[in-house]
Amino acid sequence: MTSLIHQTGGLAAEIATLRNRVEGLSDELRAMNEQVAAQTTAQNEQLAALNHSVLSMNHAVERSAALTEAHHTVLLELNHDVRAGSERALPLFLGYAERLRLDTDTAISAAQIIERQLAILEDLVAANETTAAT
Repeated sequence: MTSLIHQTGGLAAEIATLRNRVEGLSDELRAMNEQVAAQTTAQNEQLAALNHSVLSMNHAVERSAALTEAHHTVLLELNHDVRAGSERALPLFLGYAERLRLDTDTAISAAQIIERQLAILEDLVAANETTAAT
């Protein structure tokens, strides 16, 4: 009987040890579950942000495609109009182009004159400062 009591006591100790191990494993599993939940939440947020980005890019691509189609249509219409009216409108267009070239030449010349006048003024100011300093 003593050996049976001794065996029962040993079993109780083993059960207590196993219970402690199970509780430790249960605590570890809870901690891991919390980590997985936190990671899942973070990944869900990242996924939502990526989804938003993809939807925004898709919208931009659709707008770009629509604009490209509109540009294509306008270019086709302009090409048709130019070809249809090129015989009578070409001299007028060339006149506008020549006038634009002349206006551009005039603007460039005016800018060059202004630059020369500014250089002269800078030289005069520098000379006056040098004179005033001595």
